[in-house]
Amino acid sequence: MNWYYISLLLCFFGFLKEIRPSEPYVSDYMHEPYRNVTKEELNRYVYPIATYSSVGLSIVVLLITDLLRYKPIVILTGLAGIITWSLLLWTRSFYGAQLVEVFYSLYIACEVSYFAYIYAKVSKEHFLAVSSHTRAALLMGRFISGVLSQLLLYLKLMDIHSLNFITLTTQIAATIMAIFLPNVEKSIYFNTSTDDIIQQSHSNLQCETSDKQSIDRVKWRQAFVLMSKQLKYSYSNRHVVLWSIWYACGMCVFLQFLSYVQLVWIAIDNRPEVMWNGAIEAISTLISATIALLVGRLRTNYINTKSKVNSVLFVMSLCASCAIFLTANAPNRFLSYGGYILFYMFYNFTITLSSAEIAKELPKDSYGLIFGVNTFFAYCLQSILTVIVVTDSFEMKLNIIQQMNVYGGFLAVVGLLYALQMVISGIKSMIDTESKPE
Repeated sequence: MNWYYISLLLCFFGFLKEIRPSEPYVSDYMHEPYRNVTKEELNRYVYPIATYSSVGLSIVVLLITDLLRYKPIVILTGLAGIITWSLLLWTRSFYGAQLVEVFYSLYIACEVSYFAYIYAKVSKEHFLAVSSHTRAALLMGRFISGVLSQLLLYLKLMDIHSLNFITLTTQIAATIMAIFLPNVEKSIYFNTSTDDIIQQSHSNLQCETSDKQSIDRVKWRQAFVLMSKQLKYSYSNRHVVLWSIWYACGMCVFLQFLSYVQLVWIAIDNRPEVMWNGAIEAISTLISATIALLVGRLRTNYINTKSKVNSVLFVMSLCASCAIFLTANAPNRFLSYGGYILFYMFYNFTITLSSAEIAKELPKDSYGLIFGVNTFFAYCLQSILTVIVVTDSFEMKLNIIQQMNVYGGFLAVVGLLYALQMVISGIKSMIDTESKPE
């Protein structure tokens, strides 16, 4: 099938999936009076469910995406969205709210299939074009979603509850669009050609593997062998490790920040006339798109030493940390919105740069695996932070502002660790220089 037609289908799916006008106001909708859940329950017992679910679901989806050859998981993304917003609309209980978080975490975890499908179905010479088209479609969907939600509420054409019907409709439309995506015949790990498996089995195992059971057994063995080789090769690269650590830590803080920032705004000022979440989401999306384009034009060859990587990550971590502190401790909601936009800007710059720096060091067929593993580590860190800071496991009893300050502090500590690495590298370099014979 023509690559341009595939690109068009992927763009429509991504565009429709991202039109979720109810999302900027989900915290306002999840608690009283719309639902029988208090803000405290939402903070400590509902939102953490999504964090814990993401850990297990991310690794399962990472494996079955390749096994099922991408398209079924793309469809599952849409189905998970349909179930999520159906539960939001037609349940009111505390346990219904927790179930929403389980399916929403599945919805987010399945997104990896969308990006993996691109590289599995489109030939290499069209990777850049299709990646550009789909990224633009996603950002346009988010932008329209933010503008739409703000206009509908501002003009009083809809309330927060009604916005969920639009989101549900777009998820149904996206799922229908996904059904028309062409099937993927082969994948990297579990669905290589039978001839290749038999040939490799004769050379490596010296046994006859012409029957289906033997071929399947060898196929699974070779899949995990290939995964282990790619993991070992990738993470033995120091450049990949430095950027991957920030990728996981930065994504962890970003996910926590997005999950709880609406509760911060409710705590600061919950008057309807200052609720501009949709507009802020639209502005943040436009800035993200601009930053992504700017990073694509940057010449990053100068970030080629360990000390330079450390310095960049140190500065950006501290900037993002300060933006979180501003968001949490602003005296009014509009100043907090400014902190949100700044954090979005610093995070998207650094995560885009880190993604590019990691990718250029990897074999092309290991992108999905390595970024999937980095994302899994991000979910693990997020779960640890949630257990310590949000739940009552350690009896810290932090309010939402204090919790957000912890996330900012965590990112500041990450930045300081990169600064410490930079100092140690500088000292070692000086010692090595002085020890050289004249």
